[in-house]
Parts: sequence; C-alpha cells; structure tokens
Amino acid sequence: MADLPGHIGMPLFGDCSTEFYKDMMHFINKHTVKHKSTIFSARFLNTPTVFITSHAGVKELLNDHHDKIELGYKAFMHHLYGDNIIFTNGSQADSLRTILTSILTSEESKQHYQDVMKRITEKHLSTLEQSQPIAVYKFFKRVATEICLCLFLDMNLHQSEELSSQITTLTTAHWHGIVSVPVNLKLGPSKSTYRKALEAKAELLTIIHSKLSDRCTLFSETNEDGEFFNTQEAAGHLLLFISALIPKALASLLTSFILATADSPDFQQSLAFDLETLQNTYHEVQRMWPPLVGGRRLAKQDFDLCGYHIPAGHAIVYLTHHAQRDPGVFTDPDVFKPDRWKNSQYDDDDLFAVGNGPRDCIGRHLVQDMVKMIMQKLSAQFAWQLENPEKHSIQYKWLPVLRPKDEAMITFKVREHQ
Repeated sequence: MADLPGHIGMPLFGDCSTEFYKDMMHFINKHTVKHKSTIFSARFLNTPTVFITSHAGVKELLNDHHDKIELGYKAFMHHLYGDNIIFTNGSQADSLRTILTSILTSEESKQHYQDVMKRITEKHLSTLEQSQPIAVYKFFKRVATEICLCLFLDMNLHQSEELSSQITTLTTAHWHGIVSVPVNLKLGPSKSTYRKALEAKAELLTIIHSKLSDRCTLFSETNEDGEFFNTQEAAGHLLLFISALIPKALASLLTSFILATADSPDFQQSLAFDLETLQNTYHEVQRMWPPLVGGRRLAKQDFDLCGYHIPAGHAIVYLTHHAQRDPGVFTDPDVFKPDRWKNSQYDDDDLFAVGNGPRDCIGRHLVQDMVKMIMQKLSAQFAWQLENPEKHSIQYKWLPVLRPKDEAMITFKVREHQ
C-alpha cells in the first residue's frame, strides 16, 4: 500500500488549523492540487489527520471500515453535551441506536411529528410579509427551533412564551461555546464564552429534567419502561435534540432549497403537487449544499483505504461537500440538476449529508420529512424571488454550518389561486 501524500508537521508549529478555518475551500483545493490526490495528510487540531475528498473514499470509509473507526467529536464537544450517542461506540452505540430508532420511527411518533410540523409550519407561513423581503435563513431557524422544542419537549410556544424564549437564549449561548476556545474562565463579572456555554448547559438540563419528571417529553414513556439506562441518559439526548445544531442544519437545507429555486416560479409551484420532483430536488439540494461540509473520525486500528495505508491513532476528516461534487460520479457536479435523480443510477447511498453506513444520522428520515413538508406547503401558497438578484452573488460561510455569508433576502408573494 502507498504512503499517504502530504506532511505531518511538528506539534503546534506544524499545525494547519488556522489555515483551514480561515478558508476551508482554499485549503482543501490547494492541498489536493499540490499532492495530486484526493486523499492527503496534514496536522490538524494538533493531530495527524487524513483528509478524504473523493466520493469513493468517503463511501468506503463510512461503510467498509465502520468497525475500524469511531466518531471523532468527544474531545471537543463532550463537556458541552455530556453522554449521548455521538460520543459512544461499539455495543453501547448499537443499543442506543436501537432505542432511539424505535422512538423516532414508531407510528405514534410519526403521527405526532406530522401534526406538530403541520401546525407550526402553517402558523409561520401565515406571518410572511408579502411586501417586504425577509432574511430567509433566520426565518427558517425560528421555524425549526419551534418544531424541535415542540417535538422533543412538548412545548407550546404560544402558551409557554417566557420559557421558550429562555430556552432559545440558552441554546444560543450553549452553541457559542461549541465554536469558541474551550477556556472555562471567570474574571470578576466577566466570563469566557465557554464558561457561559457550560452554565447554559446546566440550566438547559435542569429544564429537561423537570420536563422528564412531568412526563412531558418524547422520551418519558421510554425512560419509564427502562429502555434507557437512566434518566441522565435520556436528558443527554434531549439536550442534543433541542440544541441549536439541529435548527441551524435544517435552516441551512431550507435556505439552500429556496435559493436554488428562486429564479424558477413554475418549478417552485411543481414542488407542491409533484412528489417525485420534490424528492429529486431534496436530493440535489443535499448534494450541492450539505449543511455540514464534512465529518471527523478516529482510526482505532491500521487499515487500507483507496490504496493508502491509514495508521491507527490518526484522525480522519472527510469532506462531504467535495465528495458529493466528485466529477467521477456526478456529471456537471457544480450545476443544479434535480432531474439527475429521476430514473437514474443514483440513490440515497450516494449522499453523505446526513451520514452514510451503519453510523448514519438516526434522524435522517425525520429531517427529510420536515424539509419536504415545509417546502411543499410553502410552494403551494407562495412564489418567491431573491431581492436584487442582479446585484446578489451568493457567497457562503462553510463552518460550522453552511449558510449565506450575507443575509439572503427573499420576497414571498401569495399565489393568485390562493
């Protein structure tokens, strides 16, 4: 097997994290060209790291080698979340997947999801101001946040406005800790962002435990039946599901959906009644604009991938965005073509936006149902267009969640048949 292209620099001095975070796209493209390879190594987050940008490489990693790797987020996020499925591996992870899948896919849960999503979506669509453009990413983030709070904590934001506002503020503070330097510091009245995030976590868990005690969460019945090991475990997963990460990812997908179709009013309307077109467009939006541009794993043992030797102990960063625009797999990869999914050789297994293989996202079907329901209802009632499209070239922030660099302002107009 060939040695990995690239260079693992000296600890600290040879680290490339600053370059990566400054301009991820430039970093990946530069090293891919420099090493003439879609797989290369570098020191990232002060750890020897393998970067994978090819479709074949990512698919092989997540499927064929899933038993040789583990999720690589615990060192950076565990203090802010506590124990949950993201930080477990092996038989414990399998057990948690079984429990969570049974909760998320039961017929009772599905009906609950549909009712909640329908009610909240219709409420927010009724507030759209037709004459004024809106910041579409912020709009969808509000919608997704309310849906998550109602789904997982059984909260009615109209009846619990004060508590809902408190939780939203806390989840924002909690999120800021994830993207900050992990320094737990307090100097007089001043606190570090990370310390504020830890305090927000504690307050959120207090609210969650109260809801669990009152049997007001999606996990209450399951916890009582003893399927979770303890209440703490149920609370940890509820913290994950109501955190800002999920609403931001959903808002990212919905914003990309809107922007990709903003110049096609007839196509927009077809999303309301043509389920195949809706599904194909969802696939294409995921392919071109995945909310999370990649993922991280840790090699538990040596293995070979795409002709290269991956040493045990190395971190592995796979780039979903690049893999899903691999010209060896997708014709015209940078062109938005929903019809490529119609009667084609492609399917869900060719996408990595919500994971792939045995450790894919347990909520992938819930995410799909939510995005499709919102877009179907939106397209049935409104046409939309980008404000000043001739002056507006969309530039993106890629990290930590993909969204427009500048606010994308969208004008919605009620369809004449309404």
